[in-house]
Amino acid sequence: MYYKSILLEKFNLKNIYESPELESLYLTFNISDKNKIILGSSALFLLTGKKPMLIFKELSKKNKKKEFIGCKVQLYKKEAFLFLLYFVLIVLPNNKDLMDSINKAKVKGSSINFYLKDLLIFPELNKEVNKFYDLTPLKITLNFNKSSFINYFLNLINLKAS
Repeated sequence: MYYKSILLEKFNLKNIYESPELESLYLTFNISDKNKIILGSSALFLLTGKKPMLIFKELSKKNKKKEFIGCKVQLYKKEAFLFLLYFVLIVLPNNKDLMDSINKAKVKGSSINFYLKDLLIFPELNKEVNKFYDLTPLKITLNFNKSSFINYFLNLINLKAS
């Protein structure tokens, strides 16, 4: 619950129920190459400390054949908020180009999606430049409990809704 008090203080809100709440955060790689899925899973594990799930599509229900198309990590409530704080306070200030990709974010309902093309902005991945250089863009999805809270997120990182 302490993370709500941080937002109450930041946005000068008086009621804890008025504070924006991040329901979930998804980090997703859409990759078809099996070797890169392993690298993507490793990158997600380094960033979150959670075991990634593989994403697949069924080719045949009869033969139960599957084609792997990526990997993702789901963070909920407190974990999602802590990752968002890490992202806003540590990753964003050191990367001016990152604001452009967030400016191109797509808002749908109470969620916001944006892609990060350069994964080396994360200090954890920057140490192993040669391994994570060729990964596809990382899709970040933030799901809030109300669509009006997206503006709070954009204010947190000093952007305006478009």
